[in-house]
Formats: sequence, structure tokens, C-alpha cells
Amino acid sequence: MRTYIRKLIQFVAVVGLVLGGSVRLSPTAEMQPMALVQAGPGDVVINEVEADSINSIGGTGLPDAPDEWIELRNLLGVSVQINGWTIEDNSGKVTALPKFFIAGNGTAIIAANITQFNTLYGGCAGQVLLQLPSGKFGNGLRGQGDHLILRDSGGTVIDAVSWGDDTTVCNPAPTPPPANTADTLQRVSFCNFVSGAATPECSPTAVTVSSFTAEVARGQITIQWQTVTEVDIVGFHLLRGTRAEGPFVRINAELIPAQASGSPTGARYHFTDRSARVGKTYFYVLEAVKLDGSTERLSMVQVQYQATVGLDENSLK
Repeated sequence: MRTYIRKLIQFVAVVGLVLGGSVRLSPTAEMQPMALVQAGPGDVVINEVEADSINSIGGTGLPDAPDEWIELRNLLGVSVQINGWTIEDNSGKVTALPKFFIAGNGTAIIAANITQFNTLYGGCAGQVLLQLPSGKFGNGLRGQGDHLILRDSGGTVIDAVSWGDDTTVCNPAPTPPPANTADTLQRVSFCNFVSGAATPECSPTAVTVSSFTAEVARGQITIQWQTVTEVDIVGFHLLRGTRAEGPFVRINAELIPAQASGSPTGARYHFTDRSARVGKTYFYVLEAVKLDGSTERLSMVQVQYQATVGLDENSLK
């Protein structure tokens, strides 16, 4: 009999009626990050390599790790998330890349040391630069011959290049730039690189978002996100829809201003959606507003805003 009464009260609570005792409805949410466009082999390429900078000691071709950098280019027309990717040199050491997004047809510069990069290329100061967490590529790149292998989070090779006396990837391998110069290897096509004066693309085409989440508390949904760089960002919009394919409606009345606009550093944000209704499934999209007025959708989170039943045990006695 108690089992029957318990089930009856649970049923009545769900349809919004109360029969004796105390019954409460509390919202819960399940968040499932939506898959972004997954880059495949050749979609993101190693576009430029500085392996033997002007600061190399004596022009011997020995590793000068703090000055090294690479430029990645996204050949797709849509943004790609770099998350869990790695790069490996001829030492076999695997170096983790920071988490970030590359805009469609855009680039991102990954430097061993941002301060050193800005010292060598002052015109890029304050632009999109990403620093390796480890502080160098593998054990440091060798100007006279080395290789780089770019892999995604699943270990799939996305792009690779070798140069000089390293024919691991390219055979014949591209001729390295003269030692102890500011020249770099610059991509024409796969394994076809030419040497020339460094041309790091300093236009800000990478937006780095390290997290985009949501949680339910006190009958409302709070969306939170964190950026790593905001070089060309003036603010953000939050969009909401009931289907992954849209349509989406903006839920912030005014632009959410970027806290670190124009800076290679980031900030934390939160926004409370008080108009969400229990029992609905929502898709939230984070949209960046750039300096030129254009917008870019960065990430999406699915939220199932459901009702659960909590029962006071005293009501069942």
C-alpha cells in the first residue's frame, strides 16, 4: 500500500497537483556540448615555420627554442576548434597545443614565447598570439633539419612537414632558410616550402574560448564562458533556440562587453537566463562581435531543463 501511495504522489506531483504532505519541483539540466566542425587531414596546415631565428648563437643551427613559432592556417570556410591537438618534432617529444578556435580561412600564430615573438616582430604586438604551455616545440627546432607533425585529439595526422636533412615527411625536403636570419619556411603546398623574410599574419583571426558551460540553480539557467584572447573582440551575444539547427534568438538585451577587448589576454563571463521554462530543451550559442562589426558563432551547449520530483518522507508515513 505504501508503494502504491508513493507512486500516486509522484504522478500527481508531475502533473502539478499536490495531495497532502509537501512536494517540490526542482529544475535540473544536462549539458551536452555540440560537435563543431571537425577538421580532417589537410584542413588545417602548417603555413609558416621559424626554426632558426636571427638570435641563433653563432648561426650554428642549434635550437633557439624561445624564438621559435609557427603559423597555422584553416583552409575551411568555417571555424575549427583546436582542442587536445599536439605537435611533435624529430625528438619524438609530443607538445600539447593550447585550446582555441581558428576562424574560417583564418590563421593563428603559436609562439614558444610571446615576449620573444613581440621583440622580434614588434608590428604584431597585441595581436593574436598563442603561447605553448611547455615553452618550446619538442626539444627545440633544429634549423638545419627537423620536422613537425600536427595531430588532432584522436592522433590523426592533420598536417606535417620536414626540412633540411630530415626527410621523415618530405623527400626531397625543402631547403632550410639561411642560418641566423629572420627568414622562415613558408608553405606553397604540401612539402613545397620556400624561404623568405618572415611574414607572420598578424591580423586577428583566432578567437580563443577555453570553456562554455551552463548550470541550473534557483530556477534559472546560468551560462558561463572563459576566453583566452580578445584581440579583435568588442563583445558577445548569447543566442537561444529549441533546435540545434535553429532558428536562434538573442537573449541579451544589450551587447555583453568584452572585458579584455584588444588584449591577448582573456576574461570570465556569466549570464543568467531568467526566461527559460522548465520542461524545455534549449540550445545556447555564444556569438562574438568583432571590431569590424562582423559576428562569429563560437560554440554551442544543449540544456535539457527538466523537472524532478522531491518528496518529503513525512508525507509518506
